[in-house]
Amino acid sequence: MANQQGFEAALAVPPDEHTIQGRLLTVKPAEPLGPAPHRPERFGGADQGAAGGGNDGGFGADGRPGGFGGGSGGGSGGGGPRPDSAFKIFVGGIAQGVGTPELREYFLSFGSVVDAVVMSDRATGRSRCFGFVTMEDEASYRAVLGQEHEMAGKFFEVKQVDGRK
Repeated sequence: MANQQGFEAALAVPPDEHTIQGRLLTVKPAEPLGPAPHRPERFGGADQGAAGGGNDGGFGADGRPGGFGGGSGGGSGGGGPRPDSAFKIFVGGIAQGVGTPELREYFLSFGSVVDAVVMSDRATGRSRCFGFVTMEDEASYRAVLGQEHEMAGKFFEVKQVDGRK
């Protein structure tokens, strides 16, 4: 809600009167689940600068939004652990018949795959012809980004999810 008044007005309407596109909604105040989760520094590389922050906008294997954000950037660089999304790749223009197992299998030829998912339409279950792959290491990540890709007779594109250059 934009303000307390809008919040109170939404709660004052009888529960069976909140609908969007014919679907009944349940309106209730949000309850905190507990303390906020720890947000690790974004990638921790010295070349990251002090800006940091942001959200990679990607999706996890369960189809829900995921990624890291809010970090302070900076850091000393080097051998610390990286978040799983550090080597996340958008895969667009996938052939209709390609599913998550085929996508994972294709990218295994470049190195170890942490996660792979082909996004599907909730209503129909059909592929939306794009997905995400997370590679385990930077060498595999760069190998994927450095070439053209074809699977099931169709060329498809790969892009960096996190906006690194």
